[in-house]
Amino acid sequence: MRNLTAAFALTLLAASPAALAEQAKQDPAAAVEKWFQKYDKNADGKLTSAEFLLGRTFFDGLDLDKDGIVTREEGVRALQQQPVEVDLAALDTDKDGYVTRREWQGDQAGFDKLDRDNDGVISDIDHKIEMDEVRAAKRLAHLDKDKDGVVSRAEWPADDESFRNQDLNRNGSLSVDELGDRNRRK
Repeated sequence: MRNLTAAFALTLLAASPAALAEQAKQDPAAAVEKWFQKYDKNADGKLTSAEFLLGRTFFDGLDLDKDGIVTREEGVRALQQQPVEVDLAALDTDKDGYVTRREWQGDQAGFDKLDRDNDGVISDIDHKIEMDEVRAAKRLAHLDKDKDGVVSRAEWPADDESFRNQDLNRNGSLSVDELGDRNRRK
């Protein structure tokens, strides 16, 4: 498993301590405060990697001075300065290549949000699905000239046959789901 970045990493953050990803982007101080409330069990105002259950890679991204401790101020600076990576492998405690619900530190809704293929585990496949969805949404935004949320035949830049091949439900327009790589391979 590799480190995850961008949308998947933010989703992972949102799922474990509920909704922290968006809050981390909007209000880093509030996100860090919630992490301290949740993980600073000895209330010493410092987080160690042993206390912080979102993975060693993520912790290391917050530990700017690399002293093994994250203070509130350091956590806020880290969130403001750089995208944070989450190491899915760190959550995979039995090292079998995926994160099961038993290994997951967050709630069921968060787990379900990350389990994109609904197979009961979080794996690289889920990351690939999410990235496909992100690409499909960008593609739709680019092609959807009238901004109605679908791509009509008139907006489609290629020939009729390629449009028909994409139009899986045969409704005469292409949705974000139909523009994804997974659906084109079906």
